[in-house]
Parts: sequence; C-alpha cells; structure tokens
Amino acid sequence: MAVVNPTIFFAQALKDGLTARGLLVAGEAVDHDDIVAELLRTASERRTIVTTMSPPLRDVAIVLMKVSQNLYAETLLKAIGAARGGIGTFEGGLNAIRSALASWGIPDDGYVNADGSGLSRYNYLTPATI
Repeated sequence: MAVVNPTIFFAQALKDGLTARGLLVAGEAVDHDDIVAELLRTASERRTIVTTMSPPLRDVAIVLMKVSQNLYAETLLKAIGAARGGIGTFEGGLNAIRSALASWGIPDDGYVNADGSGLSRYNYLTPATI
C-alpha cells in the first residue's frame, strides 16, 4: 500500500494508539516538515522524554535494499539532512544529497531526485551522469 505522507501516517497512528489506551492527546497529527519554522523558534522550550538508538546503518541498509523498505529510505534521506547540520526534513536531505553530488562533480542538471526511495517515476539520471 502506498502511503502518501509517511510522517502524517505515523503521527496519526501513534495518536490513535495512545488515545485507544486512554491517553488524552491534544491537537492534530502534523508533518514536522510543515512546522519547521515553529520547531526552530520553540527548540529551547522542548525537552527529550525518550531516546532510542537505531541499529547500525549496515543493518538498516540490508532491510532497506533486500525487502525494499521504502519508508526506511525516506527516513534515511531525512536523517542525512539532520546529520549534515540541517533539520531532519525531506528538503534538508535533498540539500545534503545535492551537496555531495556536486562535490563529486555531478552537475545539478544531471539528475532529478523526487523522493528518498528512488522509486518515483520522477527520479531521473541522464546517461552522461551514469
């Protein structure tokens, strides 16, 4: 099943799950990409309530590639953006990818990157880029 917006899908599922277990959750489920400016403004007001470490990238990549777990790929793109000094957003990930490709001498007009999974019909590479 294709999920149009994985972040909203997850946020809504989490909200529904918490509500089903009797926890009051105020507000609508939102995509953090849509509220980046607000997140930056209120960063000092937030506090961490839980932290978890993901498995090593080599383990995540096996699932991503062998099972074709596209939500992992989209999340990895956002993580790349965060790791490169931005916020973990789709646009931040694309900026990091563009920067890496430019450092390898690949011109901006040699590719089009529409999503993190690479499966979109709107992802393109020119023959010269390959």
